[in-house]
Amino acid sequence: PPMGSTYGTEGAYQGMCLGAGLGLRSIPGRGQPDVAGGGVGIVLSQGGNDRFEAGEFGMGIGYFFGVGIFHNLAGDDRYRAGRYGIATGAHQAHGVFLDDDGDDDYDVSSVAAISGSWDVMVTSFVDAAGNDTYRIQRGLGLGSATITSFSLFFDGGGRDNYTAAGRNTLGHGGHRSDAARGTKSLGIFIDLGGEKDIYHRGRADAEPDPTRADGLTNVQPAEHDGKVSGYGIFHDDGPRDEAARNGDGN
Repeated sequence: PPMGSTYGTEGAYQGMCLGAGLGLRSIPGRGQPDVAGGGVGIVLSQGGNDRFEAGEFGMGIGYFFGVGIFHNLAGDDRYRAGRYGIATGAHQAHGVFLDDDGDDDYDVSSVAAISGSWDVMVTSFVDAAGNDTYRIQRGLGLGSATITSFSLFFDGGGRDNYTAAGRNTLGHGGHRSDAARGTKSLGIFIDLGGEKDIYHRGRADAEPDPTRADGLTNVQPAEHDGKVSGYGIFHDDGPRDEAARNGDGN
């Protein structure tokens, strides 16, 4: 039977699948003796209009020195995942997600997703083309790096729609632990589609957010305990007109 959520989330379950490189960081009842570093997990989908679903830890994720890679070559696809889903992971690992073409729909119900990293991670998300929709229902995603990490989110084409609820999304780097360690994290969000993309903070039916409008580039430092803990970079090369700045997607 499916295993329940590691984090006690009602209705969620453990995925650990679809391009997951997983290390054994602890043994139940024995704490964390650093048991064994992770391996490599790879998934390649060659085409078709597919639906992919994973629970916690799925679709191009690395955990404890593991490397996870998910690569989809074509198709109008739907992706559904939970915590640590889609180009993410934790603890000295690397998560990679590549989608070459198609009008895709991404929906993640929890935190740390779509190139959101935690604790000495490198995460890379690339959707090369298509009119795509992205939804993160909580936070730490779409190019967000925390605790000595690097995260890259790259969308290469199309007219896209972003909904980013919660904090630390759309190009964010830094965490209180970075300040304590004397390290910095870097999160990068890049959209090079050249179209009038739409950004929402919160629900998808909320008004578009004018602070994340087309034709905008900014670098935002994060501070914790009086120290710079990281940097977030946001870039969208859409049309630099007044309608775009006001969030008008028409």
